Amino acid sequence: MRLIVDNLVTAQGVAIAASSAATDYPISNLQNDRRGFEWRSTGVTSENIVFDMITTEPVNSVVLLWDKVGGIKISSAATITIEANPVNVWTSPALSQAMTINEDWSVSSYYPTSDQNYRYWRIVIEDPGNAYGYVHLSNIIIGKGIDIQNADKGFTLQNSDMSKVVTNDNGERIVVKNALKFKQLKMNFRILDKDDSELIAIAFERNGMTVPVYVTMDEKDLAQDKDQNAVYGYFAPKLKISHVNYDIFRTGLVVGEI
Repeated sequence: MRLIVDNLVTAQGVAIAASSAATDYPISNLQNDRRGFEWRSTGVTSENIVFDMITTEPVNSVVLLWDKVGGIKISSAATITIEANPVNVWTSPALSQAMTINEDWSVSSYYPTSDQNYRYWRIVIEDPGNAYGYVHLSNIIIGKGIDIQNADKGFTLQNSDMSKVVTNDNGERIVVKNALKFKQLKMNFRILDKDDSELIAIAFERNGMTVPVYVTMDEKDLAQDKDQNAVYGYFAPKLKISHVNYDIFRTGLVVGEI
């Protein structure tokens, strides 16, 4: 399990520049929590976004998100690459990794096996066959996730249809369809050592129910789909940590999708 509570992209002082941006879809939209706000380019051949993190920070998680309602308007022939470098020069970046879009969950994720320590990061999207005339992104998460040990075997992923169904006096069903589905991930920790219980407490203290987090139950993609069993959202409003014995604690985490 990996919990990302510190997104460098939205950190104060971080500079973001795009190769192009449509008038109503500026690059600043990438720092908005909601997935309905997005950046759009004005071209498709080769577009990029550069992040200056100001300082060199360790990164072990990169997640790209698109609006689940609007859908992904990038062709299947597109290439997406995440790059990183000590300086803002991209002829031969120190890190260059191809990204794959999971269209079922409107996400693309990359979890390197070791921390990547670079000041500059860049996303390159090349899609010359794009029929829409632009490429786009809603949210970008670049940061170092917290690895918490001893999660209980089994978790609960609830997916709710936000459509409205009403039955009138004649017994007819009236459906107001909503394309949005709402995911909620519940995790229990019945045996936590002191250090891990403090990690969870600090994460909740920092983010609460107002600063987004991203959690995936299997970032290594070993037993579960790393993108399906994942949620970008907020902590539930309450965190309860119970002392069990000596330096052992138990708690539960709930993250509801934005």
